[in-house]
Amino acid sequence: MTERSTRVLRAGTLSLLTGIGLAGLTACAASEASTTEDAAEKVSALAQDVHQTILSVRARNPALTGAPAIEAGIGNTKIYAGRGTIGPNKETVWVLPVAARVINGGGLSYTDVTLGGCLRVTATVGRTAGKVGERGRVTSEPVPCPADMTLEADGHVAKEIGVVIDALRDDVPEAPYERRPCISGAPQGCVGG
Repeated sequence: MTERSTRVLRAGTLSLLTGIGLAGLTACAASEASTTEDAAEKVSALAQDVHQTILSVRARNPALTGAPAIEAGIGNTKIYAGRGTIGPNKETVWVLPVAARVINGGGLSYTDVTLGGCLRVTATVGRTAGKVGERGRVTSEPVPCPADMTLEADGHVAKEIGVVIDALRDDVPEAPYERRPCISGAPQGCVGG
């Protein structure tokens, strides 16, 4: 009798665990879809941040071109795996990888998704003393990543999904006001200096 009871209990336990397992798999699938959506949104937000960063760099010096322009874009975005070139009209073109890692859940039940894509950012040369519209333009658009460019976030290789954004186009704004330190004895003088 004891042996038979054990078999029934094991069969019942297996049935119960199978039911829990299926419910858990359904919950995991929904969680993975949600995590994937969160990661895709984060990649899009990062792409928009990159666009704004390049726009800010160009606002400070819209006439910058050549290697200094490429280095300024790479250095300010901190995307060191990016590449830059100079076009036929002295425009600066960067291809920059953007990737995001999102982890949802915790303990034994979590999803970990790393997604990314590449963004081509083009900055035309403008006039430093020009008005908005004369200071150049920055355009960002999603492009396929070069085969030898690694997409990663937090040390994890990303699955390429492409950057899900509309092309961004902005005229380079006027440079932001930068407060300079007051130096005693300066020719223009300083208030309180």
